[in-house]
Amino acid sequence: MDTKNLKMLNDLGDANDKSVMLVKVLRKWINHVLDKPLIVISLDFILQDEEGNKVHASIPKPLINSFDNKIKESSCYKISKTSFVAYADRYKYVKNSHRVNFSKTTDVKLCDDFVGEINAFNITPIDTLLSGTIAADTCIDVIGIIQDNGKFRDIIKKNGIPTKLLEIDLYGSNGNKISVTLWNSYATQILSYIE
Repeated sequence: MDTKNLKMLNDLGDANDKSVMLVKVLRKWINHVLDKPLIVISLDFILQDEEGNKVHASIPKPLINSFDNKIKESSCYKISKTSFVAYADRYKYVKNSHRVNFSKTTDVKLCDDFVGEINAFNITPIDTLLSGTIAADTCIDVIGIIQDNGKFRDIIKKNGIPTKLLEIDLYGSNGNKISVTLWNSYATQILSYIE
């Protein structure tokens, strides 16, 4: 794979089909239709380059089987032959004006020469959340202390679909707290850690 065309993730606006990204996969998940967990839309990723820039990447449903086993969380890759589109999603997982889309010609090679520092989180203090200064369309990372098991419930949504719900209080270092509601697999995952 050609590394002379190496692009940092904050320079995707002038990238082309010969551009190569050297990245680490921070997060990988299946994207489903809202309230229809059996209908898959895409396989999505958060990628980070050696400078700490991040981008949201997607593999459309018809190509998932071609790439799913090739790409693992916490591994590093050289990726080329992708397309770069405006990141117009309502809620953005990362601060980047572009999004990376895979195609059937996308080339993915495992590599071990990633030298950047990994900073997967952008922690927002609980006081900042309470101040109301965070934009509603922004995804954030929060850290705090859970002092009890919270309230776990199985509920039926208005549309008749069963779901799981966990309500917890998260306490910051100065004692301030926020109430957090987790749904479905996130609820069961956190509950397994705190029980």
